[in-house]
Amino acid sequence: MRLPTLSLLAGAAVLPLSLAQSLDANAIIQALRSAGLNSLAEAATSINSTEIGISLFTALLSGQNVTVFAPTDQAFSNAQSRLGGASTNDVAEVLAYHVLLGNYSSPTTANTIISSTSPNVTIARTFLNASDEVRLEGNKSQVLAWTRQGDAVTFINQNTTTTVQNVTHVSNITLAVIDQVLAIPRDIHSVIESNSNLSAIEPVFGTQTTGPNGDNQALIDVLEDQRGITIFVPNNDAVIQANATLLQLAQNTTALLSVLGNHIINGTSVYSPSITDGAKLTSSRGEELSFTVNATGVFVTSGNATAQIVQTDLLTENGVLHIINGVLTNAESDEQKAGDA
Repeated sequence: MRLPTLSLLAGAAVLPLSLAQSLDANAIIQALRSAGLNSLAEAATSINSTEIGISLFTALLSGQNVTVFAPTDQAFSNAQSRLGGASTNDVAEVLAYHVLLGNYSSPTTANTIISSTSPNVTIARTFLNASDEVRLEGNKSQVLAWTRQGDAVTFINQNTTTTVQNVTHVSNITLAVIDQVLAIPRDIHSVIESNSNLSAIEPVFGTQTTGPNGDNQALIDVLEDQRGITIFVPNNDAVIQANATLLQLAQNTTALLSVLGNHIINGTSVYSPSITDGAKLTSSRGEELSFTVNATGVFVTSGNATAQIVQTDLLTENGVLHIINGVLTNAESDEQKAGDA
């Protein structure tokens, strides 16, 4: 479906009070148009007969607090390269990724979306739960991640900086106008490939291992088959520093896979707000991962190896990656605990 390119109406959106008094599907569309969000209104109209569209309108009309991150007309125009040929169902999935259950507006600061203060990352569940886009544990829906510095809100995982321009309310809906159409998280390989600071580790994920059906597979393929996964990925400097160790491990595939497995947590997407001082988790090789948070940063330890987490919450369709500045060179494993991981 090709979305129309329309002029952006300047100024903050002020929604008519009458819409808040009698809200229905048509009123929602009219509220978007009144806010100058004509392309979003057009997209919402086009999906209202799809399964996802019906679910979204049901949520908006339920009376529960709902937050909609609403791209401007210019944002839709800028996204034509990826939305121009999209099917109606694809557009519905994109819109579902912009809708959250709950009110995320600041109660004290106008035109501001709240963000956690420690750590400064908010993780919120969206309405996107399509099986072709999301494969998280327990059939959970995909999340959005954002940070805030002062009054500026920035979404993580987007190719360009995305900010909230203004926030208004209509009935139970918080409408936060943003200057980009948010991109749905992609698979692990795509996320690693698109990050130039992870190019050195990329070939290591091609290491051959035994898949769940006993067949020979590249590690990256096994990881992408997981429902819910957390990976602590060493950056380029870390790989260069540990190059001698990795070359030695490359002669022993079992040891190499143990080291790599101690960077991975299977079956659980552990986002940064859950990484707290003293927290302990179990790697896919059954080894303990412990976490330290202090004034100098956030650190993860496996065996005798410790690395700092230097970038968090790179979202993937089946989990999350955190970038670390060291290789956790722990080749130990505990098969009994690994089975519980």
